[in-house]
Amino acid sequence: LKEIKHKKPKGGAITEEDIITKETLRKILTNCDIKGKALFIFLATTGLRLNEALSIEIDDLKMENDPPEVLIRASYTKTQEKRVVFLTTEAKEYLLQWLE
Repeated sequence: LKEIKHKKPKGGAITEEDIITKETLRKILTNCDIKGKALFIFLATTGLRLNEALSIEIDDLKMENDPPEVLIRASYTKTQEKRVVFLTTEAKEYLLQWLE
């Protein structure tokens, strides 16, 4: 029993979530302003949790890199582990439009 407890994934609860299809994402995006489009594409392409994405600060964005990088600080995450995620060109474009 002790070995099993040590091998459980970090973060506690395990949930199953529905995967958003491309068609559903397109429907969402057609009804969003630039802020919504930037957020949904950012979430869809990075795989971040909403709370992680909303915690990101400008200093965490490395838009000049190829591909663009986003530092996810340990304090933002459920597992308390920092990591780096990468943006697609489309996500970068929407994010830059919103930041203007």
